[in-house]
Amino acid sequence: MRFVRFFTLKVLRRTIGFEVLCLYRGDVESGPHAAADGNIGVRTASNDDLREIESLRSERPSGWVKDRISLGESCFVARTRGGDLCGYLWAAPGPRIFRHRGKEIRIAQGDVYVRDGQTLPAYRGRGIMPQLIASARATLLGQEKRWMWAAIYDFNDSPKRSVEKAGFQLHEKICYVSVPFAGRALFCSRKQKPAV
Repeated sequence: MRFVRFFTLKVLRRTIGFEVLCLYRGDVESGPHAAADGNIGVRTASNDDLREIESLRSERPSGWVKDRISLGESCFVARTRGGDLCGYLWAAPGPRIFRHRGKEIRIAQGDVYVRDGQTLPAYRGRGIMPQLIASARATLLGQEKRWMWAAIYDFNDSPKRSVEKAGFQLHEKICYVSVPFAGRALFCSRKQKPAV
């Protein structure tokens, strides 16, 4: 069933540009804290960390890390005791707007958008991303931040599991369809009922 869903979405995405973006929301104050792995430490990124992260993402334009830092974003890194990079996560404080295929998603003044997190392949399945989110959450406590937000494609199950383990709940599903020759994407949005 999972293969059929994945294959169907892959075919639809290529032929008519169909996508579903899931917008997750987590409470800064009352979210769970991930169990720490004694062999992995999480901290705010240093300049050396940022240089290494920039070298991992070669598809991005030169200077993208410096641009994010200048916009007030923070980066959190996970490293082994031996110093190997395990993963990272960016946290962008509001207010800000990010656009995805014509839809504006607003992040309010008291909110933070977590984005572009990555766990390196050798460390996947060890709960690194929930630890990074917990570290970002701990840093944000006392900064008058209320909500953390994450936008994840519906077909991308691993990041969805990570934010759910970190206490995020699905807030909204946004469906996009690119109609050939229309020149823009059409979208519909459906808010989710909060879990009790």
